[in-house]
Amino acid sequence: MLYFILTLMIIFAFLAIQSSNLMKAVILLSSFSVLCSIAYFILHAPDVAIAEAVIGCSLSTILFIVALRKYQIFNVYVVSEDDTDSPCKLDLKEDIYDYVNSISLEVNYVSTKEPVEKLIINNKFDSIVICSGNTVKLHGYKSNYHFELMCDYFEDHSDYEVIVEYIEQVEMELV
Repeated sequence: MLYFILTLMIIFAFLAIQSSNLMKAVILLSSFSVLCSIAYFILHAPDVAIAEAVIGCSLSTILFIVALRKYQIFNVYVVSEDDTDSPCKLDLKEDIYDYVNSISLEVNYVSTKEPVEKLIINNKFDSIVICSGNTVKLHGYKSNYHFELMCDYFEDHSDYEVIVEYIEQVEMELV
């Protein structure tokens, strides 16, 4: 039984390290801590098992989740037809990083070839940007005030013609 728990601990630790989703990593680490607590109990250390369960499983998990809630990421998808880094795309990336850093957020910059319609349906984003020639199209939700501020920033600081297109936000119905 102990070897099974130890093997699971290794698997959960590896999955937590490899996870690209921070919330998933926190849950995996919490599971790791539960397994660690069980292993301590099997090894006849109930006091350590209780301490691990209280601190590792509960308190640290709550602290991580609260920290993740406060950590804000600005998701930007940049749509391009080719793989090359055009001058527009490079300038755009620099402008996006400058804007996001000016409002103390972290940027998740994703370069993709997917059509805008597919991105709108399948992804969580704050802005979708299309750069073609001397024109930059910004797509986003009107309810996202960061998007509004980004549009203003680009209109003031960018050398490109800026076109803003708002996306209608669809309300999900509860069944």
